[in-house]
Amino acid sequence: MIPHHGDTETQSKLLHEALTEQIIGAAIEVHRTLGPGLLESAYEECLCHELYLRGLSFEHPPCRSFTKECTSIAAIALTSWFRAQ
Repeated sequence: MIPHHGDTETQSKLLHEALTEQIIGAAIEVHRTLGPGLLESAYEECLCHELYLRGLSFEHPPCRSFTKECTSIAAIALTSWFRAQ
């Protein structure tokens, strides 16, 4: 059977929606973990790490080592959160 143009559009739309859901989910997870009030660069680094953990491909400047920075930022944020409890 020859697929109709509408079938291809539907598949593309579903793929786009699934990818969007994964990206938003990653961003929400980073914000839940770190909480509010950090610099945008901290969230960016950790979002890149979360996207990597979820197996999503993306482009990021190669001069930055986000895994080490994100781990340090997350550790500091979580330590501060536990002390506040």
